[in-house]
Amino acid sequence: MAPEPISIRQQLTRFLAGDVSLLALSGIASQVVNLGAYPFLTQLYSPASFGLYSVIIALAAFSGAAILLRLDTIIQIVDSSEEGDILSAAVIVGLGLSLAGMALLLVFGEWLFGLVAEDQSWQAGYALVVPLLALMSGLFALACQYYAKARRYRRFSWANVLRTLAMVGSQLGLVWVLPGPAGLIAGFGLGLGLALAFVWPISQDLVAKVMTAPRQALRRVRTTIYQHRAYIRVDVVNVLIAASVLSIYPIIVLIGFGAEEAGLFAVAARLTFIPVDVLAASVSTVYFQRFSLAVRQGEGTMRLFRRTVAGATVAAAAIAIVVFVAADPFVRVFLPPEWSRVSHAMLLLLPTFLVRFIIGSIGNTPLALSRPQVLFGWNLTQIMVISLTWIATKNESLDLFLLAGGCGLLVAGVLYLAILSRSIKQHVA
Repeated sequence: MAPEPISIRQQLTRFLAGDVSLLALSGIASQVVNLGAYPFLTQLYSPASFGLYSVIIALAAFSGAAILLRLDTIIQIVDSSEEGDILSAAVIVGLGLSLAGMALLLVFGEWLFGLVAEDQSWQAGYALVVPLLALMSGLFALACQYYAKARRYRRFSWANVLRTLAMVGSQLGLVWVLPGPAGLIAGFGLGLGLALAFVWPISQDLVAKVMTAPRQALRRVRTTIYQHRAYIRVDVVNVLIAASVLSIYPIIVLIGFGAEEAGLFAVAARLTFIPVDVLAASVSTVYFQRFSLAVRQGEGTMRLFRRTVAGATVAAAAIAIVVFVAADPFVRVFLPPEWSRVSHAMLLLLPTFLVRFIIGSIGNTPLALSRPQVLFGWNLTQIMVISLTWIATKNESLDLFLLAGGCGLLVAGVLYLAILSRSIKQHVA
């Protein structure tokens, strides 16, 4: 007797009650640790240290988004028989590009850094740190996609908790050995490294094949890249633009308003966007897997999209109200007096938070529809909004820049959701 078909409502209930809740709970645990550490971190590190730290991490995140040539995302859409080639190609490509990045930064790093932070001195160690953190970030993303495809969410949920615990513990302990931004950067790297070791996706057999036959491995890498060249060409540019949206904010604030303002912004953004990292990222991870499956099966895509957007909108609005009420009391009670303006910046970031949370929950929809140009347009629009806002407000205050930029992104986000809805309808038709 054939089993009864599962309704869309039952699928969505399982979707929200199972995988998302597992990821969200691990994210909440991680961010509770992170949040609890900020009163101590702000006592031990200055706003200027946080400002420089935020820029280094932003640069590493920008590079790490494409350092594997998007093979971390491609692994979600290929057959299981191709996974070994994708994994080995990703590691080899990542190592090669990180070494190339180190060489470029050793030669041009001081000049490039001077363009971003005129009042900060260049350290040669940054030429090693930024590519290394980029490589680790890319490999961690690869591991997450690999385990998500196999629906082994528990493993990288624990990895996120381990990453936060190790990062915070290291940053609190290293301040006595590495004061200033160096302690923050080193702590971040140690946390990421331990988490990556926990979810390392490459088997020993695969590593042995690469080591014993490097020429064959390189030929397979070339074949793999050539096979997916159309996707790589489009999505590498796409993801770099998407990553620049996140990295451009701290860099613009550093250039336009100085290291101290960049530090205040970094902490305000970190506190405000915690729910994006916790809940929206969890929803996005599972949603992409489920939506991709629905696309392949040819049913349920629009309903899943609408319900996810509706749920994300309700959750984002509720969280925004909590932030609006609790930001000032939290900052006054837990942070030192020199950080008092963080609460005001958190309120100004709420429009940006809303769009990041809602769009972030369904962000990979165009990739599942094989329409990366739609995502490209959205990412380019974000860059334009932020850049034009900066040009219009560069002689004004940071407050006006944050508020105007957030409102512009919110309007653009509404238009983007309408375009996504139309794209899904066209795909189904």
